[in-house]
Amino acid sequence: MSNKGFSLLEMCVVLFVISVFMMLLPTNIHSLETEYYAFVDKYLYLQSTAMKQAISISFEEYNVRFNQKGNVNQAKTIYFKNEHTIIVELGGGRLAIQ
Repeated sequence: MSNKGFSLLEMCVVLFVISVFMMLLPTNIHSLETEYYAFVDKYLYLQSTAMKQAISISFEEYNVRFNQKGNVNQAKTIYFKNEHTIIVELGGGRLAIQ
């Protein structure tokens, strides 16, 4: 046998050590953009659901209420940590993204 290579056991140990280090490294799964895009997605979903089912629906986290036509009850400016700003317009409930 030749001693120029690594054994299977040595390779498995090295891969195990590398995988343990990779699991211990901190990851930033919840980025700042996630909250912003989650708001827009849920807002549009709740607005369309209110119009489709002809019922009033509340977006409790941000205190926004949609009537049967998808209109909001009050205008609002929402600030996010990533410096995005969303203005909820009174009437049609449109979003002005800045």
